[in-house]
Amino acid sequence: MEYDDFMSVVTREKVSLSIDADVLAAIRETVEPRGLSARVSDMLRRQLEQDNLGVLVDELTQKRGRPLNVDLVAKFRAEMAQ
Repeated sequence: MEYDDFMSVVTREKVSLSIDADVLAAIRETVEPRGLSARVSDMLRRQLEQDNLGVLVDELTQKRGRPLNVDLVAKFRAEMAQ
């Protein structure tokens, strides 16, 4: 049994994906031969976190009727895009 950083049981599911060859090559350059799945999973998890943060900013903006702080939101979005 494997656990994540929060001591929750980690379950995995095998899937088949089509990934652009250049993207796959770039990822493979950054990982050990058997680390591809973990790297892709981490990247997907980080993207989900960024998407969720974007939704939160949008919800807060909608509740307040105006942006929280235009400069701060722009900076946040730029950082999340990296």
